[in-house]
Amino acid sequence: QKEKKTLQRALAAEAQFRQEAQVHRLDSEAHDFLQIDVSKAESNYREALAINRKLYGNRHRAVANSIHNLVWAILDSNPAEIEALYREELAIEKQLSGEEHPLVATLLQHLAEWLSSRGKWSEAEALFRQALGMRHKLLGSDPPDAAASLKGLCSALRAQGRLAEMEALLRGELVQARTPDTFAPSQVRPELGFILHQLAAVLLERKALTEARPFAEEASALYERHPDWPEVERQRASAVLADVLEDLGEFTRLEALHQNELDKLRSRLPANHPQLAATLAELTRTLLAQQKFAEAEPTARECLAIREYKLPDDWRMFNARSMLGGCLLGQKKYAEAETLLLSGYEGMKQREDRILAGGKPRVKETLQRLVQLYEATGQSEKAAEWKMKLTDSGRTALPLKTASPKP
Repeated sequence: QKEKKTLQRALAAEAQFRQEAQVHRLDSEAHDFLQIDVSKAESNYREALAINRKLYGNRHRAVANSIHNLVWAILDSNPAEIEALYREELAIEKQLSGEEHPLVATLLQHLAEWLSSRGKWSEAEALFRQALGMRHKLLGSDPPDAAASLKGLCSALRAQGRLAEMEALLRGELVQARTPDTFAPSQVRPELGFILHQLAAVLLERKALTEARPFAEEASALYERHPDWPEVERQRASAVLADVLEDLGEFTRLEALHQNELDKLRSRLPANHPQLAATLAELTRTLLAQQKFAEAEPTARECLAIREYKLPDDWRMFNARSMLGGCLLGQKKYAEAETLLLSGYEGMKQREDRILAGGKPRVKETLQRLVQLYEATGQSEKAAEWKMKLTDSGRTALPLKTASPKP
């Protein structure tokens, strides 16, 4: 009888070993399939999950790992199932690690991000708050990965129009981010740059420009000193500072900011890169605001050349035509200016539904240029016609100022 039990245990152990090996094979194959056939990867991960559930039940690390793998393979094909899987993975982790643990914070973050992507902002906000609070409690005043929770929470608050709460949150996080780390007192983390430019953006939206400026300038300076920090956040910080300076009317400082950005981009991007065109457009707008029409012309022409090649059917290409028309209008080169302005307006008008909030004022600027053109050339009937269009456009409320790139 004893030998029989020993044999049964051995056979059971061998069967489990074979099933575990099968799971390993399925996972390995699925990882390769992710690059070529996601449906096959999903099938493998589902089979691996089923085996792990049979081997270990529903509250085991192996099951949690299989769920994690499966979520990435399903993508957006079944939103309800994805959400259920995220919630199950979180429940398993809480049972294994306790209610408060860095891994629990990470899974709270994942579920919150998924809910955000589905527009479920209220629940996402609560989960982002949990994740952020847990990370601070477990890992100190400036914990790793806190930036992801903070970014998500800011997005949730902004989506719900709760900017006052967002500002209060950022001010509290700023105090913590400025608190020296006990083990690395001189270390400055990227989260500080993010907090500063987000706070500046909120203050900009409520037109507290003098208060926004020092935060925006500090953020921009930090990203300049730390080129290893995330490039996308550096660009956002620069855009916020540019918006603050524009609203303050400090165009000389704004021109220098855009020129500095342009010089950096030229050193690392191809000559026809769309990002280069975006900065050329910002510089052109700034020069036009200072009535530096001749100086702005070559910048506008370079911007237009890039966009005609790279973005021929994009509203921004037609805005580049309008800006070049503005440069020529200022130099009294009326014939060429008219052709460019009319083309620019018609192109933007036809694509108006594609223009994001930050770019909407560009259509009105083009109308203003056309009115100026026809007044300057003594064509009163055409001037009156375009004035009427300008008046009609003014009846539609412009969107709130945003920190997103505009030209």
